[in-house]
Amino acid sequence: MFCPQCKTEYIDGIKECADCRISLVHTIPAIVPKAAVIPEPGSRLITIMETGDSYEFLTAADGLRNAGIPFTGDEHYTGEFRPSKIAQAPYVWTLLVPENRAEEARQVLDGEPISGPAAVHLMSHDTAAREYSTTEKVLLLAVSLILLSGIVLLLKK
Repeated sequence: MFCPQCKTEYIDGIKECADCRISLVHTIPAIVPKAAVIPEPGSRLITIMETGDSYEFLTAADGLRNAGIPFTGDEHYTGEFRPSKIAQAPYVWTLLVPENRAEEARQVLDGEPISGPAAVHLMSHDTAAREYSTTEKVLLLAVSLILLSGIVLLLKK
């Protein structure tokens, strides 16, 4: 026996889901995921999203798939971790759609509830290195010197 809402399996004899408070069924119909629509060969593809977060990429791809928008993806190795508020693997994932469906795809992604370690970067991915102010540089140097002094004192013991 199964709950048709939360899909929890129950032993025989139980008639109602303890959580959902609805009647159980003998079988749950198989859920067939929607297949991705692949862009036609030769169509001009444009990038609508770049992200360093694979979860964002997969969530966005799922949104496009559900909307029936053809897309393809690309992954490339950058060779280094990127400095940001969160640690990011050295990969960038890109979503590409046919040019004539780009605006529709952007609307889908703008309305897609994407949650994950970071927000989706819709063509606004800032890859420039952060510039530190003089004050920040001085503070970083001071902290480094303090740490280095501590290490030297530990080594002298």
